[in-house]
Amino acid sequence: MKYSMNKTERITARTVNLSVISSVVLGLVSLLVGLSIFSNSLMKDSVSRTRTTTSKAASSAEHIAEIAGFAEDVMQLYESLTPAQRALTGTEEYRQYFQGLDSVSGQGQAYETLVNMLRSYVVDVSRLYICAFDAERGVLVYLADSEGISPRYPGEWEAESDEWIKELSDFSVYGRNGEDTPYDFRHTEGKGSKCIAACPIRDENDRKCAFLVAELYIDSVFTDIVQYALKVSAAVLTLTLMIALFVGNLMKKMVADPINAIARTAMTYVQDRKNGVARSDHFSSLGIRTGDELENLTNVMADMEHELIEHEEQIARITAENERIRVELEMASKIQSSALPGVFPPFPDRTDFELYASMVPAKEVGGDFYDFFLIDDDHLALVIADVSGKGVPAALFMMVAKSLIKNQLLSGCDPAGTLGRANLQLCDGNTSKTFVTVWVAVLELSTGKGIVCNAGHEKPALCRSGGKYELLAYKHDMFVGVRKKAQFHAHEFEMNPGDCLFVYTDGVPEATNSRSDMFGEERLVETLNHNQDAKPEEQIRRVHEAVAVFVENAPQFDDITMLCLRYNGKEGRDNKI
Repeated sequence: MKYSMNKTERITARTVNLSVISSVVLGLVSLLVGLSIFSNSLMKDSVSRTRTTTSKAASSAEHIAEIAGFAEDVMQLYESLTPAQRALTGTEEYRQYFQGLDSVSGQGQAYETLVNMLRSYVVDVSRLYICAFDAERGVLVYLADSEGISPRYPGEWEAESDEWIKELSDFSVYGRNGEDTPYDFRHTEGKGSKCIAACPIRDENDRKCAFLVAELYIDSVFTDIVQYALKVSAAVLTLTLMIALFVGNLMKKMVADPINAIARTAMTYVQDRKNGVARSDHFSSLGIRTGDELENLTNVMADMEHELIEHEEQIARITAENERIRVELEMASKIQSSALPGVFPPFPDRTDFELYASMVPAKEVGGDFYDFFLIDDDHLALVIADVSGKGVPAALFMMVAKSLIKNQLLSGCDPAGTLGRANLQLCDGNTSKTFVTVWVAVLELSTGKGIVCNAGHEKPALCRSGGKYELLAYKHDMFVGVRKKAQFHAHEFEMNPGDCLFVYTDGVPEATNSRSDMFGEERLVETLNHNQDAKPEEQIRRVHEAVAVFVENAPQFDDITMLCLRYNGKEGRDNKI
């Protein structure tokens, strides 16, 4: 993956942008919250002013003695009109019906007093009027109006919502501070929105005789809100931009710059490693002192750099050591291979027998070994053995055991005596408790007679001429190298012309596949009998192939060693090995 400084610069831009955006969003939220609080405050102030003025004006109206009688006269005249006459409301003709009740005709002092009183309270609101309600028809009937330009005169009416009429009709108690008077918000054509509040007017018997209604047009409130919004927005945006720039620079200095410094240092580290520059202070020399996770990250990177260098040095040492061991193991493998007979046919001038053997170690060197040699012109020695364990220790023990056994056989000892003497020498100083299973035989080539000794080794397989391979089972002796006083016993045997002998180590029957199934003795005998007349070399090759097919891709856990002898001498007696 290629490193790019442009990508680290994006972190700086994103950090600054995020800081600016966050600050702007915070500023806008603050502005909206402020506008909401200010708007609610102005609306509450409008309601409070309207309700308070209504309450005070209603209280003043109750002190006008003629108001109850005036309201009663207006409503009586209103009720006496026909529907057609009422439909003329707002016209001069309609006002003639109520002539004499207002100051237009020069009479009606109650009306004039009420109008003057209303106008004295109109300072805090837009309009005040006194009315009665015709609940049956859903209309309000005007008694007096503070409006100077186009007032509503006594008896004039207009439709009203059933909800508002019901609310006012049900209202019976009010406080002088106006906090419990009904109110509502409405929209009117041409004059905009308004807040209205109503309060009952009572006569001397505490009966409702009329209602005093105040109206406050709140367009000015919205104007105040807009002006407030403009002023506050300018201030908030200016402050927000200042904060955003400050926070952006601060974030750049405290976050983006240290991250970029770490990234550049990492790039330098990679380039130096590629160029073979040996340095261990890339990160420790940064000097980041932010007092937070970034400083901790720098310290961790510095520690990591030191540990990586130490680890690389250790890997280099281990690699060199492994290479040395590999070379030594290859050399040991060659030495081990050279110690085993490896030229076939081993005795090309001899026609009285055919012989082939192979050893495939599980590791570079193994613990199995085979050997065959002529003790003299008429006696052939055969040895196959398996040392416990694997690797170099087993290989060293194998080399010692092989030399001891060969030397004893060449000196004229029989197989039992050979293993007895080798056992004594191998037990001396054997603190690792290593042991070896051995099958050793000496065959007299002229007669086919021989002597064999089996120290805990696998059963040999014998194929008589014209017959099939069979495993030969008899009592075995103890392993070699376990106990100094161990006794070993020899058995006589005889081979007839055409007989084949097949010996092997436990790596063959115990070869295991991925399902943990073992090859086993049954498959071994079956493989040998598939072509029992095959030559020794062909027979061993076929067993190797059968084992390989069986284990598939499973790893080899043990050495695989085999030796096969076909006797071509003179005919003799059948005997067991």
